[in-house]
Amino acid sequence: MLSFITHTLFLIFSVGITYLWTKDPNLNSFNLQAVGLLILFYFGAKLLTGKRQRLLLILDAIIFTSLTLFLVLSSGGVHSNVFFLLYFLLFGLSLLFEPVQAVLLSLVLIILFSIDVSFRFDEPAIVNLVTLLLITPLASLFGRKYLQAQHNLGKIMILDQI
Repeated sequence: MLSFITHTLFLIFSVGITYLWTKDPNLNSFNLQAVGLLILFYFGAKLLTGKRQRLLLILDAIIFTSLTLFLVLSSGGVHSNVFFLLYFLLFGLSLLFEPVQAVLLSLVLIILFSIDVSFRFDEPAIVNLVTLLLITPLASLFGRKYLQAQHNLGKIMILDQI
């Protein structure tokens, strides 16, 4: 339970920091440098941590969440042409962590994007946010099926908690 809370807090923190970074006019001009530092940090951490699998999963989720949000928020937010990358992010998070965390991240993203457009939705914003909301149960289902398959193979024993 403690790992669930810490993972969720790390994800929400990374979403919040990335959102605030891209909305600040002074920091917005350094988006490319921030992405470069995240990638450099990711590969440096991969080399230094070795086989610590659990730490790498947390790092993967945080960095990929931040990178995806940098790309989507820098290219138009809810009106971005690469908004669909958030769907893949939800699927990835439901496979890396517990599927409920993809649901929570989806709700946080919907709230942030709603605030971003000041709750004045046009048709593309409505379509993107509704599809993000509708893809979330599918990502959660795939995450649960993956955990069930791993449980059936005897690789994990946490299926009773989900």
